Amino acid sequence: MIVVSIIAVLVAIAIPTLFRSRNQTQYQTAWYTMRTIQSAENASWTQYGVYADFDTLRTNGFIDNRFHGTDTTIKGYDYKLFLGTGSLSFSCIATSQLGDGLEVTLDESGAIH
Repeated sequence: MIVVSIIAVLVAIAIPTLFRSRNQTQYQTAWYTMRTIQSAENASWTQYGVYADFDTLRTNGFIDNRFHGTDTTIKGYDYKLFLGTGSLSFSCIATSQLGDGLEVTLDESGAIH
């Protein structure tokens, strides 16, 4: 009975820590995914003179097959890509699916917030 109590206490301590670690890992993944999107958009701008949606970036070999259209989900984050008028600007927002309010944003200036 004592062993079961000890295990229960350890589990009660470990589970919240595990969830915090997972959330932080997903946030870091979102941040690095935004860097990938930024590099892909910069390559599109350099080569074609416009920013592009995920399908075009994927077709041109700038990003991998996880990305589609202007809205995709990767590892707990929804990525939405917004192209400006004439595709001369873009912004991308990654919003956590966990409801924790975590968000990563990117625009053509290269600033990631």
